[in-house]
Amino acid sequence: MNKWNREAAIDASVCVNPRFTPSSVLRISRQLRNRDAALRSREMKKMLVKDLEMKSRYYEGECRKMKAILSLETIDIPEGVEIKVKVKVIEVKGPRGTLTRNFKHLNLDFQLIIDEETGKQKLKVEAWFRSRFC
Repeated sequence: MNKWNREAAIDASVCVNPRFTPSSVLRISRQLRNRDAALRSREMKKMLVKDLEMKSRYYEGECRKMKAILSLETIDIPEGVEIKVKVKVIEVKGPRGTLTRNFKHLNLDFQLIIDEETGKQKLKVEAWFRSRFC
């Protein structure tokens, strides 16, 4: 019901029903106007919620497509274990024997560092161009 039809209905009800006074007609028209505004407000809120849901789905998908350029991790070296790093070949000597691994096929960098707080050796591993989720 548009504005003109509503006003015509109010005018018709005033003519038919004598108990309507001008103030009651104004009150009724104000109530109708407020009801319409509330409906419009609800519709706008629904549209905004749908828009936000669409955007959040889009950004979740974009986040999954992103790649981490560099991920790094430091590994504590236990006592009694020696580690030798030559480019991408790592040799570990410990109480149970020796283990050698070659990581030339991976985009990894290895570095032996000394922890400033404890003074112990750590192995720093950097993984380049690793794909991951956010």
